[in-house]
Amino acid sequence: MNLAVPPDRAVPVDALKRRVYTVAIIAGLIATALPAVLQGPERLATPPGGSSPAFSLAACAALLLLVNIHRVPLRLIERTLLVIATSAFALQVLHAVRHAAPPDATLHFAVISLSVTAFVTLRARHAALYAAALYTAVLVALAAHPPGNLTLPMQTGGILTLVATLGVYSERLARTRAEARTLWDLAHTDPLTGLHNRRAVYPHLDAHLTGSAPCALLLLDLDHFKRVNDEYGHHTGDLALQHVARVLADHVRPQDVVARWGGEEFLILLPGMNAADAADAAHRLCRAVRDARADDVPPLTISIGVALAAPGDTPTTWTCRADTHLYRAKQNGRDRAEVERHPHLRVS
Repeated sequence: MNLAVPPDRAVPVDALKRRVYTVAIIAGLIATALPAVLQGPERLATPPGGSSPAFSLAACAALLLLVNIHRVPLRLIERTLLVIATSAFALQVLHAVRHAAPPDATLHFAVISLSVTAFVTLRARHAALYAAALYTAVLVALAAHPPGNLTLPMQTGGILTLVATLGVYSERLARTRAEARTLWDLAHTDPLTGLHNRRAVYPHLDAHLTGSAPCALLLLDLDHFKRVNDEYGHHTGDLALQHVARVLADHVRPQDVVARWGGEEFLILLPGMNAADAADAAHRLCRAVRDARADDVPPLTISIGVALAAPGDTPTTWTCRADTHLYRAKQNGRDRAEVERHPHLRVS
């Protein structure tokens, strides 16, 4: 775990919608093909004045394939289908007006279905205008040929009002959650390196101290970083920090935590590692930084202090012990790791 990510990050909306559409299309395929399976292939024949079930099957199959081709933008698919469905709806309304027949239940159902689809694919304000236009078209058809019972149009209006209310609320909720995720990122991410910051790493420290598995903490510091800033400038110093952050992130396991602790210091948590494993990991990181090269960044080295979680530790005592060994690594010549040896460390 090298970058700061909110713990409740949701599944991407695009992927979720593709799954929902896939399930819905498969249900449509089953519903269309089931009569032919139960009553024979003749059920796929086109009824007088109706649409061909075989064509519907082919259209659903093509749509299923299209939805699952991730190179095709989902928004393009949604809006194209909405235009086609709206055109079919307009033809239905014209047919009702031309044949002096009030809109039937199928037309009302189409209004609701298209409105729900619009709130899924469009912004709430545009979807509300679209739903109002559909309902207005139905009311115009009703005005031309008033039905004896207005229950169905009134129910449709009520359902549309509910759909619009839920759509607006859903959009505001999604915007609020997006803003909350942005604020979480800003609060828990180091803006220069993209790693966890100190605030983000404390929950990890607490979690590993309350667990029973061994865990190593590495506190490391760039050697002679002040000299880099003085000789090359602070911009180069920033590039050096970014360079080291990338090297560290590339040389740890997915379950490890890398954070910028402050200034030129970084902190790494290595769950499940004992003293020998942590020493090997620290030496590998020293070598990786020493051997790595980047444009506009001078050769760099790091010093590392290693401390393992011990009974009774707090985040402060644990990091202070690692800092003590980091200072010892500096005193002993830099570009090296000093590992704590303690009789009460957890064993794997």
